[in-house]
Amino acid sequence: SALTSNAAYPNSPTSSSVLTQFNAPNDVAENYGQRIRGYVAPTTTGSYTFYLAADDDAELWLSTTANPANKVLIASVSGWTNYLQY
Repeated sequence: SALTSNAAYPNSPTSSSVLTQFNAPNDVAENYGQRIRGYVAPTTTGSYTFYLAADDDAELWLSTTANPANKVLIASVSGWTNYLQY
């Protein structure tokens, strides 16, 4: 809620970048928030497992369509984990 209630969220980020993989940078700063958006394009049908790690709270939302209104929370971290500790 500290990120989503900030006046700059979501339309005025201090920076933006393109990620080449679904993995955010590590040790960026203190009192720092990130929002990552993208598309998942599975190459095969079947079940997929998503993992989440975060340094102080995170949520992973997924929509089965391109419409963000259809998103559902599929994973969350309350507190922190080590980097890449899923």
